[in-house]
Amino acid sequence: MMGTLIAEEQTRRGGKHTRGLITGVGWIVALLVAMPAVAQMQTAAASTTSSAVTTLLNPPPAAQARIIEWDLPSEADMSPGAIVVDTQGHDKTQNRLFFVTRTGIPQRVYRLDFPKSLMKGAANWTAWQLSDVGIITGGIRRVRASYDRRYVFVRTVTSLQRVDTQNCTSGSSPTCQVTVWLDQDGFDTSDVAVDDRNSVYSTHNGFDPNLVSPPSASGLVQRLTPGPATDSDASVTRWSVGGGAGECAEPSLSSSPCLSGIAVHPTNRYLVYYSEPLANNVSELNTLTNTVRRWSLTAIPVTLGTPVREPRQLHVDRWGKIWVVTGSGHLVSLDPYTNRVTRHQMPDRDGADPFGLAPDDDVVGYTVSSEGLGKVGVVFPKGESVYIPPTPSNVPYSTKPVTAVSQWTGRRMGTVQPVGKTVLAMVTSKADGTFIEAQLNTCAPAAGSSNCTVNDSQIPLGITPVKGKAEGTFFYAVGRNLSPAKDGSPANRVGFVRFPVREKVRHPRDDDDENDGFDGDHGWHNWHGHATAGDDDDDGVGNENDRHDMYERDAQAGDQKASPSSIAAGQYVEYPVATTASSVAIVAITQAVDPMAQIGIDVYDPSGLLVATSAPAPGIAAATVPLPVTGTYRVRVRNYGAASVTHTPTLLVREPYQP
Repeated sequence: MMGTLIAEEQTRRGGKHTRGLITGVGWIVALLVAMPAVAQMQTAAASTTSSAVTTLLNPPPAAQARIIEWDLPSEADMSPGAIVVDTQGHDKTQNRLFFVTRTGIPQRVYRLDFPKSLMKGAANWTAWQLSDVGIITGGIRRVRASYDRRYVFVRTVTSLQRVDTQNCTSGSSPTCQVTVWLDQDGFDTSDVAVDDRNSVYSTHNGFDPNLVSPPSASGLVQRLTPGPATDSDASVTRWSVGGGAGECAEPSLSSSPCLSGIAVHPTNRYLVYYSEPLANNVSELNTLTNTVRRWSLTAIPVTLGTPVREPRQLHVDRWGKIWVVTGSGHLVSLDPYTNRVTRHQMPDRDGADPFGLAPDDDVVGYTVSSEGLGKVGVVFPKGESVYIPPTPSNVPYSTKPVTAVSQWTGRRMGTVQPVGKTVLAMVTSKADGTFIEAQLNTCAPAAGSSNCTVNDSQIPLGITPVKGKAEGTFFYAVGRNLSPAKDGSPANRVGFVRFPVREKVRHPRDDDDENDGFDGDHGWHNWHGHATAGDDDDDGVGNENDRHDMYERDAQAGDQKASPSSIAAGQYVEYPVATTASSVAIVAITQAVDPMAQIGIDVYDPSGLLVATSAPAPGIAAATVPLPVTGTYRVRVRNYGAASVTHTPTLLVREPYQP
């Protein structure tokens, strides 16, 4: 397999497309010129790709990936780009997806609400038309959902727009309020980040005109804070950070312009992380002290592969670790507390042209957007970290008001059916991680057949984890396709992929829907092996203890996860198990290496009373506590034998399933 991948890499790099530098108005003009020829390009690319894949990949029958895609109707808008699952709202809704189209007039923000099982019915979609105030034809949009779920913020090349999804009219032609702030002095775009006060951050490649002595290098971080009213003016603060913040250093013809990254720390709103692509830094802005710390990606040692360059989109995971995707085809992690950095290079290396990344606890999803490749991938990171100290500095800033323009724009609603597909996949194991990739613009024949229809999805762009399902599940945006939607207009396509959890993870999520609603057996995703035998939905809970009408969580997940341990003769070891007011049961199981070892389990409630016990048994013991009270229980595993015992505990808490 590795030889095949190396041969593929050498062949691909021999015919690698030439990257062009398109900046400013140039890339928009290029988009407009290219639009009439898109269909011809897509047809040629699909034909070439299907042939090349058959020759180069030549995968075994098992190397297949199951995906689900949805084709939404459009009205001149196309090419879904930025995408995000709304996980910040305070209600129980899961699998709510926002995406924004990149081209056409006018562009729109779309929201998709999926059924519990993705293949079990239609998804409901809502589309809000963006304002045409200050819009440049072909402008690129970026989107993030606000903390309270009501607003959706979109970055354009000239403005920031906020769609109020709740302030709408009724009737046959409903409209909703859109507020536009013409905050841009230059002509660029970036990703956006929203903190818990609905302040919106973005980056810009330019100089602050309000500074008397601007820095020598361009690059701004901006915070726009809306006023209290829905249509009130805003306050804009800009920090002149330099480093080319807001710029794509090497935009390609496939995904240009890239996402110039910015993200707010999940628990400290004063820390903002962003990319400096020209200086090749990942940086941290402290908005309270007006200071910046910079970590140089150039300082990462080059042991294998190519040097790390051009940081693009970045995210901060829930523990405060920064992940960034680069133009050189790397996924880089940075721990700003320890200054430790890791690098993980995609199999396609600097030809990948990655657009987006999506950290998901123990794994990281990404998109390979290079013309002809079209992959959605995931990496299980490995490898040693290196120490890179940051370079601190003070940065100037300025604040000014920005006028708000309030408008009412159209809203459309409808439903869309899912389409299940099978495409080729590949697994690459390297010292820096295990990479699993699904190539969208391919097909895989059914068992006993040599025929299949090549999928026409190309240039995947945005990607986001699906927190309502197991680790390794992602929604992605398709930048180009040939299929019309059911009304005959070009389709706005998004997709879902479930990657196998081939290695044990520390933070599994209970899924209970391993087939995603497919009417059939486990064959819907039987192309992969499981990290743990007997765990069909890859959620870390064995089939024998995994109830599909309950949510099981590992009571000792993450750094506290119970691991194999030794118990001396006649001794015991205890484990804490925390319960909540909604907990339905505690399930405690332990299994000894020696199948004849005499072991048992006792469970004590928060007041110290024994509430469950198992009789001494050979090799395995189990105890269950129904309807536990809120608090911390103690699970005691006892060795009744005359010799030391090595055992592995499984400690679960059952909660009601949240639809």
